[in-house]
Amino acid sequence: MPLTPPDSEASEPTRTRKRPAAETDEGRPATRRCLKRAKWRPSASYLENTPNLPLCPRVLREFDDRLSRSPHPSSAPRTSRLQSSEASPPSLKRFARGGGPSLADIRGYSTSNDIMPPKRGARPDASRSGTTRTSSASHTGRTSAYDPAFEGCLVASGVLYEGHGAATEPANFDQIKEYLGRRRASLAGFSKEDLIEFKSQNQNAKSEAGVMSTVFQTIIGRSDIPSQQNVPFGNLAPLTKENLTTPQPDFFDGSRPEEIDKIIRDALGLYIIPSTDASNPVLPNFFAEGKGSKGSAEVCKRQACYAGVIGARAMHKLRSYVNLDTAIDGNAYTICATYMGGPGIQFLTLYATHITASNNPEIPLEYYMTQLRSFAMTDSWETCRDGIQAAQNAREWAKEARNKLIAHANAKASSSSKSLSQLRPSIVSAASSSDELSQDRLQHPVSSRSMSRSMSRSSQSRTLSSAGDSRRKRKR
Repeated sequence: MPLTPPDSEASEPTRTRKRPAAETDEGRPATRRCLKRAKWRPSASYLENTPNLPLCPRVLREFDDRLSRSPHPSSAPRTSRLQSSEASPPSLKRFARGGGPSLADIRGYSTSNDIMPPKRGARPDASRSGTTRTSSASHTGRTSAYDPAFEGCLVASGVLYEGHGAATEPANFDQIKEYLGRRRASLAGFSKEDLIEFKSQNQNAKSEAGVMSTVFQTIIGRSDIPSQQNVPFGNLAPLTKENLTTPQPDFFDGSRPEEIDKIIRDALGLYIIPSTDASNPVLPNFFAEGKGSKGSAEVCKRQACYAGVIGARAMHKLRSYVNLDTAIDGNAYTICATYMGGPGIQFLTLYATHITASNNPEIPLEYYMTQLRSFAMTDSWETCRDGIQAAQNAREWAKEARNKLIAHANAKASSSSKSLSQLRPSIVSAASSSDELSQDRLQHPVSSRSMSRSMSRSSQSRTLSSAGDSRRKRKR
């Protein structure tokens, strides 16, 4: 008796029918689905300026496409063969010791498509046309921090942190660390019971949303500092030439829009006003990114680096408005934090981002992300207290840096507006005097006509006198 499943015959009619390739899951055209799935492809500047390229599929595909598009010789010149008299074992050994035949003439030579016959049913130009469509459509996508090539995009644009080039610390590195270590009165009663409660929160927060809504809120504490969460920075100018995703930090601090003069907001809006919503904080310089137990620490660090550079650029633009000569001083004015939470992981890391001048004319500024402190939050109650203390002090430090810079910028904006107001009376008086002169001419038209008549009479008398003098000279 054959060992066949009893429901094998009944299960055959239930097989799903394969739909044609042009049909989509939602009934949309196939072209729209292709555009939706289009992904970022590295540009020429990214491939040339990135020191360590990630061997991800997108970069490899771009190299393959470049090799296929590069010109190849129509026919490779053949190397000269050894003569039969020289094809003896001793001569072959000497030939092999010298490295063998030269392959310089066939380097980069691709196999011709005419060597192998095309597959049945395949069009001759199908591969070329498909490559062209994919290449044009792939540039419509954007790369995010979840892509390994994202880090290379930042490096190619002058954004560096540990592991890329020489480590550069900001000039105020020690001052920031000293500020982070200051004792807070609100944490004077922090005890082992508080650590147990913190461990329970961290253990129950398995997702990124849970980590940021419960554990991270415990770390930063309550404050009146303007802040927001998960707000897309859709109002900012692009940071790099590459097509990167819109920054959207998990948490950030800033200032209220009305605290900055309207003249400054109108002039630097693309750099200091991140959100299209005018009610959200502006000039952000403290950021935080979090991940759950299944999240990637590398992705979290890339996101924090991206946000920190956005904040450093905003502070630099406002410093340039105050004084262009002292805008780059080697100090850091931006702090970003990362927290990896959830079961089995609990690390808080603080970074500082500062700007230096670059020697590359194509990249005038370089951004450096430097680690300040790192804490294993469930190691001991002292470590947990110090980590919470450092995070809250970092927010206070960023607030002081913002307020000090905003005060200088508003003072310059008000002084410039006063100078303009002082010029207005002179302009108005000059305009009023010209108006009075024109009105005087309009009010006395007769006097102007008499003046013109007298001028014409005097000119006639002069011409007559000159004519009489000429006649007298002729008679003499």
